[in-house]
Amino acid sequence: MDLYVANTTKQHHDFVYRALESVALRTQRIPVGMQVKISGNLSTPEIEYILKQHQRYGMYPVSEIDTAVGYISLLYSIDKPIPTSRIEQAIRYNDGVLTVRGKKIREESAIADSVRLEKNIEEGDLPASLRQYEASIVEENPQARNASDPIAEGVRVTRLADPDGRVPPPARESRSARKAARRAA
Repeated sequence: MDLYVANTTKQHHDFVYRALESVALRTQRIPVGMQVKISGNLSTPEIEYILKQHQRYGMYPVSEIDTAVGYISLLYSIDKPIPTSRIEQAIRYNDGVLTVRGKKIREESAIADSVRLEKNIEEGDLPASLRQYEASIVEENPQARNASDPIAEGVRVTRLADPDGRVPPPARESRSARKAARRAA
């Protein structure tokens, strides 16, 4: 039996695996967007053993591209080469996954910065009147990554907003809290 493995990432992949009856590691380099036939005439148990080593890292059968969840690092096919169109489809799918992941990371970063600012407000390092925080990401050189659409997006994090987006005035401290703060000073 033959095992074909395709690289759907944007960097060369060294496919490292162990054969069923060997402790030695084997390596086959798979260039970007290409596939290789794993060397040797493999039995079904040998193929299953190799696949088990890599499936947890995002290796999918070519037949499951349409139902994949998450990033597809490698595709495989048994006994038939993988059609180029399926490799291209997986690469485009990965681009979408990475775009969504990048946007989520930028949003979470803005929220983390907002939490840090909130802590600084509580500690008195910033004025309590600060109501919102905006973070903008602008890509200055999209040609560096061969992209036609530069990244330009912003995230606004607002403090204490109600569902209508209105920000209530800052909460007043109770008289006893103000007295305790004066005594502590």
